[in-house]
Amino acid sequence: MVKELARPVATIICLLSSVVWMAGAAQAADVLKQFELNDPAELGLTIESDTTSDGRTVTKVTTAWPTVVNLTEVQSPNVEDATLVYSAQVRSQDLEGQAYLEMWCHFADGGSYFSRGFDDVLTGTTEWQTLSTKFLLEAGQRPDRITLNIVINGRGTLWASNATLSVEK
Repeated sequence: MVKELARPVATIICLLSSVVWMAGAAQAADVLKQFELNDPAELGLTIESDTTSDGRTVTKVTTAWPTVVNLTEVQSPNVEDATLVYSAQVRSQDLEGQAYLEMWCHFADGGSYFSRGFDDVLTGTTEWQTLSTKFLLEAGQRPDRITLNIVINGRGTLWASNATLSVEK
């Protein structure tokens, strides 16, 4: 009878010890800074519509620090054995750092792979120009979805328009 009670009691003591240890570990963490996130201005990122001098509506992004902005996703593109080309018209103002396009291809097996347009970047203040990046799909590689981003490694303002995803065979 004593042996029959010893095992459950030991298990309970072990569990209680673990709970007490975990509670102590949680209390030992020092909060460096807490973010209420109740004011979007504190995020340092503004995304809004803007109108160009020729009347086009474009997307304006202003950021206080490096960020990635997801512009769109393409679901089930039904493409393989081709080169994907993601391009967009972009201009910048007072951009400290660089901005470039980024394309992610997500596959059914859970794999995700990217292409970044490091050869085609903006910095400083520029006029409208076309940025692009390419992704090579081999035979049998069919992405489930494609994510199109613009990466801003710095701070400043940029405008984006006319994003295009095309296929080169």
